[in-house]
Amino acid sequence: MEFTFRQLRQLYKSMKANGKGQERFVFFINGSKNICVEFEVIFLIDRTPFELLVGAKGYQLAFILKVQKGFKTELPDHIYHEICKILNLKYSKDHFSSAKFLSILDENAPTQCSRHQVQPHEVAFYKREEIPESEKIYFCGWNDHQADGRIARNFEKTRELLGEAVADFCEKNNISSMWSAVPHDRKNYTFPLGFPS
Repeated sequence: MEFTFRQLRQLYKSMKANGKGQERFVFFINGSKNICVEFEVIFLIDRTPFELLVGAKGYQLAFILKVQKGFKTELPDHIYHEICKILNLKYSKDHFSSAKFLSILDENAPTQCSRHQVQPHEVAFYKREEIPESEKIYFCGWNDHQADGRIARNFEKTRELLGEAVADFCEKNNISSMWSAVPHDRKNYTFPLGFPS
C-alpha cells in the first residue's frame, strides 16, 4: 500500500536550503508487553530516488525505503511483519499497520535539519551489500590523481555512500575517495576540494 510523507517534505526543504544531502534522526515506538524500540532513520536526498535508511536499535532489522516523486513509498510486507514481531503487535489485535509505522516515522521527522554531519560509515551500515570492499567503511579522505597522473576509482562506493553529485564531481576531476576497515583511521567527512557546496 502506497504511503505519502508529509512532514518529511518539510525536512527536505530545510535540507535543500542548508545544502545538506543527508540527515539522521531517531524515533520510538511502544509495542506490547512494555516493549519500546528505538528506530534510527537516515534520510538521503543526494540521490534519485531519495532513500530512507531505517534500523531498529538492538535488533537485526535494517532496511532501505525508496522515496519516489511526491514523497511516496511502500513498506514491503516482509519488513512490516518483522517490525510487528519486534514490537509484539498485530494488525488484528492492535490495528498496527504498515501505514501506521510510516505515519509514526513521518510524524517524528524534524522539520528543520540539524548541524550534525552524517558520517559515511553510518550510511555504510545499511549499504554493505551494495558497495565494493564492504569491510572498508571508514572514510579516510581524498586522493586527487591530477597530481600523480593515476586513474581515480571507487566511484560506485562514493556514489552509494556520499551521493550522486559528489561521485560525479570525483569522476569528472579524477579524484578517489579513500577508505579503511580500521575505525581508528577514520576522518570526519569533508567534501573534496573544489566541490561546490
